Amino acid sequence: MTISCTTWWAPAGRHTVNGDQGAPVPGTCFHATPPGAPRSLVVPDPHALNGLTPRQRVVLELIAQGYSTQDIARRLARSVKTVETHRAQLMKRLNIHHVPGLVAFAIRAGVVTIA
Repeated sequence: MTISCTTWWAPAGRHTVNGDQGAPVPGTCFHATPPGAPRSLVVPDPHALNGLTPRQRVVLELIAQGYSTQDIARRLARSVKTVETHRAQLMKRLNIHHVPGLVAFAIRAGVVTIA
């Protein structure tokens, strides 16, 4: 889903708020927008969870709980490379380009809750 937006944008691919050199906003995907062009904010659809495999859901849950790639690999008895592949596939399917975005998505989709 794309939402028209006039305040969120990322010049030169940097994650910013209102053009400031601020921190990335978790769970949002920015696209570089030249000055004067229409700006958009891509928000991952929480219903996209239905398109994930059971293993991807488990990996997403563990990522959202703060486990490292090595910890996830140990818990699932898989190689680190396999876990990295699952994470990359998650990011591709959900159109999320950073781990904090995955965590925010998992919270919004109800995979994990904040205690």
